Amino acid sequence: MKYADTIECPCSNVAIPYEKFISISQSYHQVCSSGFISSDFIDQLFIFNRTILHRSDFMAISAPYFSWINSFCTLCRVVIYNFYNAFQAELFVNEKVLPENIFTKQADDIIQSFITSALTSFVRALLESIELTDSYQPLSASYSSFDLQVTSNGSIGIDPIGFDNCSCLLEPKTCSTAAGFYSYDSSNNSFTLLSTVRGIRVSCMPLTSFLLSNLECWYSTDCYQQVRYLFHLERKILSDR
Repeated sequence: MKYADTIECPCSNVAIPYEKFISISQSYHQVCSSGFISSDFIDQLFIFNRTILHRSDFMAISAPYFSWINSFCTLCRVVIYNFYNAFQAELFVNEKVLPENIFTKQADDIIQSFITSALTSFVRALLESIELTDSYQPLSASYSSFDLQVTSNGSIGIDPIGFDNCSCLLEPKTCSTAAGFYSYDSSNNSFTLLSTVRGIRVSCMPLTSFLLSNLECWYSTDCYQQVRYLFHLERKILSDR
């Protein structure tokens, strides 16, 4: 400290792995350790008879919605794990001992670069998935931005769907409506909205539905209990049919 401007101390080892002097800990969103992403919970949400469900019924999208949360949590862990392993092996190269303030500044820059690179990699993978989905618009096994229509001569037609005066063909990334629970009247083949699910959107594809939704309902006891009640009620009605 006294002779920082005049003395120079050569390093006996000019290349030191980051792991020798930097430690990074990770913490994930609470939902990534919750029962909402367990396979047992998601398996209970699958409804096999979807033909009489309203397109915006939460029962029709619940399994894909929670499956996407599970996928995102898994992807986050994989990205961080891979980046951290590569990061630890990188070398800090310097031929002379640095003053403490300069060394601390460089270490902080290294850590920030790690965070930025991990985020960039995650976002890039997400954007590529979105662009591929928008470009090719595949038919989802759970629900889709298209209806399949069988004509009288046996040919199959594909008609784009929409929500709230928007079209999945023209606005696949933003076209959506609120998810809810619906009762079905077989006498006139109509649906009646019982309740919406706070923060949950139904969009053209499972991925966009997830990205347009949030976790608000699962942090509200009232909202969560209402969803549980309506889900089991509607499932009982479907089973009785």
